[in-house]
Parts: sequence; C-alpha cells; structure tokens
Amino acid sequence: ASINMLRIVEPYIAWGYPNLKSVNELIYKRGYGKINKKRIALTDNVLIARCLGRFCLFGEKLLYY
Repeated sequence: ASINMLRIVEPYIAWGYPNLKSVNELIYKRGYGKINKKRIALTDNVLIARCLGRFCLFGEKLLYY
C-alpha cells in the first residue's frame, strides 16, 4: 500500500539530499517574508538584512542552515 502511494506522488516530490544550488533556487522562487503585515518575496540580501538585522542575521546563506 505504501509503495503504491509513493508511486502516485512520485512526479511531485524529490528524492535525495538537497544541495546548496537547489536550496538557493527554492528560497528565491518560493521564499516570502512578512514586513509590516505584507507578504514580500525574498529577492536579495538587502531585504533579508533589513528584516533580520536586529537579530544580527545577515545574508541568505544563514537561511539555508
């Protein structure tokens, strides 16, 4: 039963470990943040630094970990 369910969803999922490139693409494609109760796409480091700077977090590299 479990194998059949996995075969059904196979086109929609990815197998294996993510690499840095694929995570980077995913964050820039699907990543959003809330600023002043507005949903804004994560487009560059300036936006991330502006929002997370008060926590001393700068750059998208920290989001990966």
